Amino acid sequence: MRAVGGPARELPAPDYADCLAAFIEALGLGRPIVLGLSFGSGLALELIRRHPGVPRALVLASAYAGWAGSLPAEVVQERLEGCLREADLPAAAFVPGWIPGLLTESAPAEMATSWSRSRPTSTRRVPRNGARLREADLRDVLPQIAVPTLLVYGAVDRRSPPSIGEALQARIPGSRLTVIRAPATPATSRPRSASTPR
Repeated sequence: MRAVGGPARELPAPDYADCLAAFIEALGLGRPIVLGLSFGSGLALELIRRHPGVPRALVLASAYAGWAGSLPAEVVQERLEGCLREADLPAAAFVPGWIPGLLTESAPAEMATSWSRSRPTSTRRVPRNGARLREADLRDVLPQIAVPTLLVYGAVDRRSPPSIGEALQARIPGSRLTVIRAPATPATSRPRSASTPR
């Protein structure tokens, strides 16, 4: 988070959640449906922990209960070490290495090129965010969720596979898991395939 007119600084996840709750209140959004993608899913879970009356519903896409809450310890350590290596590099130096884990093999080459070129200014702080996720184990929040929750995962997602969603669904009361199948041909040349609710 960045203070207006002030220097950027890293915040713990609970402080991010407090900022989000204040932002929602300032905009007069009432009780919105909150969507969290990847790192944002951890923020959404912190929001529900600290401000359970704010979200009307949750949509958690490619979600984790924090890295420590969803991944084996050796995978957490590997990701942490990668984040710390990248933290002081310009984004252009590490973003291309993310592509295999973010796009399927069927994605057009121009999509990968475009994605790499568009990310550098918006990913500068991602490695340190990732390192912070290493500390998070949000499994204790999951049984407390009392709002409708939709979990969305890609069938061929390598970094957050549907098995993580299944573990979250088992702990979140009344939640629904939807797995999106990968198209047989690039998404730019045919409509998306239907989702499979589970």
